Amino acid sequence: MTSTFESLTDGIEFGLDGERLCFADTVRITQEGHRTVGAMSSLYRHVDPADEAVLYDTFYDVRDEADEDRMLSGKLAYSLTSIRQAPVGTESAKTHGHVHSFEPDGFPPAEAYEVLSGSGVFFLQDLHAGPASRMVVAVHAEKGDVVVIPGGLYHCSVNAGEGRLVFADLCRRGMSDVYGDVREFGGFAYLRHLDGEYEPNPRYADVAGLKHVTAEEWAGGRIGSLYTTLRDDPAQLAWLWDRDEFVSRFPHLAEYAYPVGLAQP
Repeated sequence: MTSTFESLTDGIEFGLDGERLCFADTVRITQEGHRTVGAMSSLYRHVDPADEAVLYDTFYDVRDEADEDRMLSGKLAYSLTSIRQAPVGTESAKTHGHVHSFEPDGFPPAEAYEVLSGSGVFFLQDLHAGPASRMVVAVHAEKGDVVVIPGGLYHCSVNAGEGRLVFADLCRRGMSDVYGDVREFGGFAYLRHLDGEYEPNPRYADVAGLKHVTAEEWAGGRIGSLYTTLRDDPAQLAWLWDRDEFVSRFPHLAEYAYPVGLAQP
């Protein structure tokens, strides 16, 4: 197809054409999916489970055909998420949220998100029976920011901007996302409303105070573009599959690499 969009990152050509994420002919995608408002009815208040409006789209294992061999043979997969701006009731549009499985390395691996378009708030928290959360942080990120997701924390992405939120993520191949606890307990510890206010989730028995940080503050510095780093120097990203590397790279986040509460097997 002829490109009618400005590419959102270096090294691979894709971008927004209105509300739709479009890809150049040379881009390969292993799997596409979407989640509807109705499928998220347990996480929002006053939502019709039959509502088929799409809330967000996902594209797993995205790569340019020129990089096919390098990308598919590595430990990490490059994927994309595109979240609509329109709210659900008074709440901002968001992803379901999850925690990571212990496959394939015996512990939950870290993840990295890079905002490519829009503005996002990324909730990271622990989760205990009750439900309760003893640690919750809202990481604020703009275009070009990379959000570090420690392996032991539940995480959810929220569109906090005026248009679509598009972000890339790098995750360990062979890992799976675990959604059950989040669904059972009605979402995360805090809800973000369209006016920018944050409300403790009334379904929780106890929640910690909400801490706000920027992506750079959370990571302790800037992190470069995910696609080109993965393509050209994947060893720089060893902290995403090696927990010792993560602890060495982000000592201030080390405690969150080890799951507690319901994140434990």
